[in-house]
Amino acid sequence: MKDVPTQPAQGIAIPAVLPCGNYKDVLVLKDISSRQVDEESKGSVTIATSSVRRRAQWLNRYPEDRLENLRGNINTRLQKVAANDWYGAVFAAAGLERIGVRTENMVDLDWMLPAPAQGIICITCRVEDQKMTDICTQINHPSTFLCATIERDFLRTLMGGCSTPIAGLALIKDE
Repeated sequence: MKDVPTQPAQGIAIPAVLPCGNYKDVLVLKDISSRQVDEESKGSVTIATSSVRRRAQWLNRYPEDRLENLRGNINTRLQKVAANDWYGAVFAAAGLERIGVRTENMVDLDWMLPAPAQGIICITCRVEDQKMTDICTQINHPSTFLCATIERDFLRTLMGGCSTPIAGLALIKDE
């Protein structure tokens, strides 16, 4: 859902979301024997990502590191990591996990804030299709829907999109 515009096209509704997956970002290391990303690695590594949000957060933490653009589907990006001399690349954990890719060369970036609605799958349908809307709402996950709505409202209020480094995470704790 992180890649779905906050204003759906006319006639399109989002009646349901599935339970949120892993909303974190992960660093996929080129080589598992590489040293851990920590204060010692400042200025000494090249990280690949094309996300403006991830770039901003990475450079805030490691201002002297080099960043390379990385585009393509997940498998293409993983191939590019293997083929280049980068230290690693940043991915959404949920995307990797959903295709069954989770290996020891991945490091959770607990300090990196996710994109609004990252890790959430949404279901869209035509507004006038009441039968489909009714079916979809039966599988809606209410707490994830609430969090996604809050995160996307936050993004919309800031007039954010793919070209703005905006992060947001809403969590329900103790109801």
